[in-house]
Amino acid sequence: MPVMPSPEWAPVSPYAIRTRRTAILLNVNAKRVAPGLVRKISKRLPSEDLFVTESLEAANGALDHILAQNYATLAVGGGDGTIASTLQRLARAQKASPTMYLPDLAILRLGTGNAIASWLRSGNALIDAERLLGGTVSATCQLRVLENPVTGEVFVFGSVGYDAQLLNDYVDVVRSTPRGWRRRLAKSLGGYVYALATRTLVAERKRGPTRVEVYTKGSASMIDPESDEEISIIHKDNLLFDGIARTVLMGTTPNYGFGMRVLPFARHREDRFHLRVSTASVPHILRNLRGIWRGTLKTPMFLDYLVEDVEVKLSQGLPLQLSGEAAGPVLGMRARLSPQTFRVLLVHPSGSTS
Repeated sequence: MPVMPSPEWAPVSPYAIRTRRTAILLNVNAKRVAPGLVRKISKRLPSEDLFVTESLEAANGALDHILAQNYATLAVGGGDGTIASTLQRLARAQKASPTMYLPDLAILRLGTGNAIASWLRSGNALIDAERLLGGTVSATCQLRVLENPVTGEVFVFGSVGYDAQLLNDYVDVVRSTPRGWRRRLAKSLGGYVYALATRTLVAERKRGPTRVEVYTKGSASMIDPESDEEISIIHKDNLLFDGIARTVLMGTTPNYGFGMRVLPFARHREDRFHLRVSTASVPHILRNLRGIWRGTLKTPMFLDYLVEDVEVKLSQGLPLQLSGEAAGPVLGMRARLSPQTFRVLLVHPSGSTS
């Protein structure tokens, strides 16, 4: 499989980072945000620059303060949901005030799936925070996002279908598990496996086939399943797909949770995002999990497109997930490439994205 082009990383001066004011925002509900970590970070950062939050409302209040204080850099510690809500708040703030300066973002790996952190090759959160505060940042790139033009929601990746069903089932498993070591175990890859075996497969069998229609609202092209080259240029207001499908995925970064590269063409073009329609069953996915995890599986059951703007219509309600946050069921979704971008910092020295 040809190597996909990496994001255009721009070098950054360590001195420029080291001399800028940095805020760190931590979500205490994230899996790895333990009291010990908070104490260690608080010793390395002025107390007024550390924001530890327990709710979305508190996080939004902290972000409003960070923007008002013109911090140059913001490190966010939490899972993909924390990252997504941060991007949402920043995007809305800049939309309300177009000349507002947004801080550069660093992502600390402190959640469960860590899709965005995995893409950025973030490592140990404490070490990465120390590198950031010490100016050991080698490069930056632009993080593109998707938006729903109807609701205004901003997200990095999303889907409808069985992977969203799995996420919804996983959330249910975690919520129904008593706190303590059982809850910590549930908030891991093992929790996903348990949810898949006991809930997702059952729901898939009961639901039956779903007819899916995907319409392009902007320019689009298809990826050849053998050569990985762009083919079949498709114009606005055309039908991309009409048939039975199990899931529709989309995003601007290749990774899903746990480093799984289910959207390997997400960074192929800066003016498009990756849309994947899968007709594969869950058992087929499990049999080919290694190739899917690496983003190398070639199968006619995956139809891959590079798109600007799409609308998905479903014959029955399917679960939805946006940036790792479970929702649904829905009868469709709309997504387009947002003009809004965020500058992210490459903190981990071995970081290399593609």
